[in-house]
Amino acid sequence: MLNNASDNGLVDNKLDPVLGCRPPTAPDLGAGGAPSPSLALNELQAAAFQAAPNALVPPNDPMTEINGAASTAKTDRYRLGVDQPPVDRDTDTAAAYCDHLATIGVARVALDAKLTAGAPSPDPAVAADLHGFLVARLNDSWGNLGCPALTGKATPDAAATTAAATAPTTAPTTAAPTTPPATTAATASTTPAPSAAPTTAPPAP
Repeated sequence: MLNNASDNGLVDNKLDPVLGCRPPTAPDLGAGGAPSPSLALNELQAAAFQAAPNALVPPNDPMTEINGAASTAKTDRYRLGVDQPPVDRDTDTAAAYCDHLATIGVARVALDAKLTAGAPSPDPAVAADLHGFLVARLNDSWGNLGCPALTGKATPDAAATTAAATAPTTAPTTAAPTTPPATTAATASTTPAPSAAPTTAPPAP
């Protein structure tokens, strides 16, 4: 069995408040009807607002593999559960996802560093602040997705995000608009956003 930390929980509960954003919510029967965010709501929002390229669940996500081997059929079923389109064999490749993680993902973590560097880390044992935690998640995703073998890079260029966190600002920082941005399940994972998106650098799957 594989265990995977909640990428949408990281985005909704830790990252969005720091960026001045609000995740979509709906009444939650498991919380006495209180408004709560969810993976399904994040995916609906991403489908409506996220511009290309979208961080879709990649074929090299360990959660979609069978005995360590990629499975298009299992990836399609996994995507179906979060309202994502089936795999396009021409464009939805493992290498393409890794390339986006090293470019778009790293750039997004660096962009948010002015805000996330001053926020507490979800796990102080991993990093001292939220920015460092996101860098660690990005680097973990890089390894978990097999990106070193696919790209020839041992790690993404995440060092740039650390430099961005301490660089002097040239203008006052203002809060992000309260209209929630698109978030995705794979991010940025780190999830960026495959969050998150990522919703966010494609987050760690």
